Amino acid sequence: MLKKYRIKVILLVLSVFICQLFLLNVNAYVGNGFLWNKTEIYVDLNSNFDDYIKEFEVKFYYKGDLTNEEVKVSLDSFYYGNLTISTNIVETKAVKMIATVPGYSSYDRRDILVHVVDTEFPKITKIKDLDFEIGQVINYDDYFKFSDNDKIESYQYNDSKINYSVPGLYILNVVVSDPSGHTLSENFSVSISDKSMPDLILSNFITVEYGDLDFDIKNYVKASDSYEGDLTSSVTISGLDIYKLGDQTVTIFVSDSSGNVRSVSKVITVVDTTAPVLELSKYNDTIYLGEETPDLRGYIKRCDDNTSEINMSDVEIDATSFLMEYGSYTITYKVHDKANNYCIRKLNLSVSYKEAPVIECKDLEFEQNETINLKDYIKVSDLYDESMSSNYKLYDSALDTKTPGKYEIFVEATNMAGHSTIAKFYVTVKAKNSDTKNTFYDIYEYIYENKLVIILAIIVISGVIVGLLIKKANKKI
Repeated sequence: MLKKYRIKVILLVLSVFICQLFLLNVNAYVGNGFLWNKTEIYVDLNSNFDDYIKEFEVKFYYKGDLTNEEVKVSLDSFYYGNLTISTNIVETKAVKMIATVPGYSSYDRRDILVHVVDTEFPKITKIKDLDFEIGQVINYDDYFKFSDNDKIESYQYNDSKINYSVPGLYILNVVVSDPSGHTLSENFSVSISDKSMPDLILSNFITVEYGDLDFDIKNYVKASDSYEGDLTSSVTISGLDIYKLGDQTVTIFVSDSSGNVRSVSKVITVVDTTAPVLELSKYNDTIYLGEETPDLRGYIKRCDDNTSEINMSDVEIDATSFLMEYGSYTITYKVHDKANNYCIRKLNLSVSYKEAPVIECKDLEFEQNETINLKDYIKVSDLYDESMSSNYKLYDSALDTKTPGKYEIFVEATNMAGHSTIAKFYVTVKAKNSDTKNTFYDIYEYIYENKLVIILAIIVISGVIVGLLIKKANKKI
């Protein structure tokens, strides 16, 4: 019983559901009409609106039944004529559209919401290479172009990672936005380089000493660079021959670390200001009278020059004042090179002799109180110095003519050559008119002449006496 009741309930529910479906179908398709799949549409900014009409799928039903007739959807020409919808502004607007079926008089006008939207991102176009020099004034607007299907809201150059004063490769970040909030960020390589040549200032006149291996062009120039500063230490030279006298055109270079090179042509003069070498074997010498006249050229030891060969025969000798006579002479030696540099050397030459003066004198005797002049008894002569006859020294200060005795007298003569002779003689002063005195004088003279022997005899006798006394004293004990 319960089972039958359930079956009836199920059948009743199914019957009601089928009736509802039938009623719905009858209500949807009563008469003629159109079914639209959408009542709003999204189109891209600046696009052709007609390209989006195909997105509308409209079904036509006739006398309550759906048909397969092709439905044409378009803008309602009653409102728009032959014009299309403008899509060049981002906006939302309502437009009138109409659906028609060829061969039928039925049509359907609908209000459709059209959303014009911007779905594209702005674009960044680099129109020039980003290669810059140090210190260059840069306006990035000259190097980039921005575009968008709407308009550019803003753009920005982020160069915080670029050091414009140091050569290198850097990154520039560029950001651009449109009014729809689309933002594009791109990185671009920026090259900062030093393309300017260094400055090179030269001295007006540059001369180089012949053969000067220490010549350094850096002492005559000043080089600088806008980025690296002083580059004088990097200056080089080519084309200079320091062993070639005269003007030479050379090239002077300086380069910076970026490879920029400055070269300047310059005339440099190689000169010879070095005097020749002249050496003598002696600079002071003495020769003697009676010898052969010396060969003055024989004193030349060395003669040389840095640029040309010079022989000893090229040396000029000035000996016009030289005489082979006693005296001092200066001999001048002079030599020139091809550049008219000269060297002078002087030889001090003395002419002398080896002979000493000759002194003639003898022992003399005079009476007491007799007036005497010893020079009357002295004769001095010299082979070359005539003044020696009177130019000598007499040492007679011990002589006392008032006191009898024997006196020792010395004579010293030095000639102009520096040679000396010393002579000695005795002067005896005798007592005047007295034989006794003469006898005593003779005794005195004997004692004076033999004083050493007498002193020795006294010492010996004294020693003998002392010895005898000591011996006698020992016996008593």
